[in-house]
Amino acid sequence: MSYLSYLYKYKFFLFPTIEIEYSITIKTGDNRNSGTDGPVYIKIFGRDDKQTDDILLTSPFRQDSIKKIQIKAIDIGKPQRIIIRHEDKTNGWFIDYVEISVHNFLIRLF
Repeated sequence: MSYLSYLYKYKFFLFPTIEIEYSITIKTGDNRNSGTDGPVYIKIFGRDDKQTDDILLTSPFRQDSIKKIQIKAIDIGKPQRIIIRHEDKTNGWFIDYVEISVHNFLIRLF
């Protein structure tokens, strides 16, 4: 791991971080009880150990719906993978797909 990657990973920033806008599209499935009213969080991972913090997304996510959300977060380069989770203890949540658009890249995750 390079020195700069180490500083970035452990948040020892010597200079301010740059935030950029991400466009996130989430398609909830049409299965019964596939929506959620609970808090939803996403973390986006790039290369070289770059990642965003957990980002709270606006709820609710209804069954068989598409929700488009604009967020600002640190620039991690081209997104490679995500972790998305919810804290609704009464319902499950079925995601059909997630799309992330940033830097003229469109990534679709299933």
